[in-house]
Amino acid sequence: MKTNTLDDLALVGDNDALNMINTVVKIDGNLIDRWSSTEQLIYWLIKVAGILVPDDLHSSSALLEKAKELREITRVLIQQKKEGHSLDIEPLNAFLHKASRWLNLEYDANQSLIVTHHYAKHSPEQVLAPLAEATAKLIAQEDFSLVKHCEHKDCVLWFYDKTKAHKRRWCSMKVCGNRHKVMKFRKKLATS
Repeated sequence: MKTNTLDDLALVGDNDALNMINTVVKIDGNLIDRWSSTEQLIYWLIKVAGILVPDDLHSSSALLEKAKELREITRVLIQQKKEGHSLDIEPLNAFLHKASRWLNLEYDANQSLIVTHHYAKHSPEQVLAPLAEATAKLIAQEDFSLVKHCEHKDCVLWFYDKTKAHKRRWCSMKVCGNRHKVMKFRKKLATS
């Protein structure tokens, strides 16, 4: 299945690390991997994470393998932290140790000074470094009580609750929230 719109990408995480693990979705009871090809991965990296991939890695199966490995490391860390277990941080550190990053002072379009981040991209791990960093920041620096799993029983998506009252329950009110409302309504009709 070819992904060619951002609507297909389950962009409900409000965080790059969560959007990364949300590339595995459940449709009609089946888990679907939105990164089933290097082409789909590169599309996601560019459109969602803003990561440009060097041409020499466009046909690299290693890039896809490493991306899936990082996604699984991230998923496991998030589940471990949510369940209160000790975290196995070494696999993520292995990705972080391969990153090569520097800062630049530059002028933006308005001639204001800005600091920009740049990454070496000689290996799949270096291309994926911003996602490894996003995972580390989510695990170590963000308010983890706001990292939530969608409450719909059939949903596998995660999100960072940025709502004012922090009461968000669904990955998307349009999808899972409405499913929940429909189920409640049908139960009510059945008992009437």
